[in-house]
Amino acid sequence: MLQPFGVVDFQRIFPLEPGAKSPLKSKVTILFRTHYPIFHYLCTTIKTGYLTDSMFFKQTSTNITHPYNSLFMERITVKDKTFELYIPREDIRRTIVKMASEISRDMQGKNPLFLSILNGAFIFTSDLIRELPFPCQVSFLRLSSYSGTSTTRQVRELSPIPEAVRNRHVIITEDIVDTGITLDHLLKKLRLLNPLSLNVASLLYKPDAFEKSFPIRYCGMEIPNRFVVGYGLDYDEQGRNLPHIYQLVEP
Repeated sequence: MLQPFGVVDFQRIFPLEPGAKSPLKSKVTILFRTHYPIFHYLCTTIKTGYLTDSMFFKQTSTNITHPYNSLFMERITVKDKTFELYIPREDIRRTIVKMASEISRDMQGKNPLFLSILNGAFIFTSDLIRELPFPCQVSFLRLSSYSGTSTTRQVRELSPIPEAVRNRHVIITEDIVDTGITLDHLLKKLRLLNPLSLNVASLLYKPDAFEKSFPIRYCGMEIPNRFVVGYGLDYDEQGRNLPHIYQLVEP
């Protein structure tokens, strides 16, 4: 049997009737028997009043279970490291909407090809392309230059570069750009395949760590040179499924 992931109490608040001193309120307990993403979406929808025009709901209590208990936790542990909440999922969402608007301005009607760098960028890429109001294609490329929390400075191509970039408007999607070594390696190879245009879209960018000179056309957020995890970003292949982005707590 599917177990509930959340029990939420709301106050159902009706519009103020003429002559009434206060709106009518009644308590509603909602038991969600669904997996976490749908549960969170429903909570957000109800809290923001999108379900109906004639009433809205105010959340009064919550009991939630989720991997890492990460919805409201300020600190988490991933393997042997401690991380603190840095970028909440709501801020990530707003950033992606902004980036999608910028891409839409440039790529409307051009059927761009998004080249997503695995493993880290898969969540960012999926959320980004769903905000685009025009046809596009997606391909994936697996590269690696990290071990644990530091770069090896050696780029390994774990999957072949797709030939489909030829004569296409290509946007590379990355979760984060820090030294730029991996992307610089990839950009040089892609240019040899003669794409119509070639740009980079990165959710995060560390200017203090950046060693290269290529432009990041679509940049979500600039962050300090600190190790981060969550929302696709990992520490030793763990933590990708965290809904927020967390920053390493230095000892």
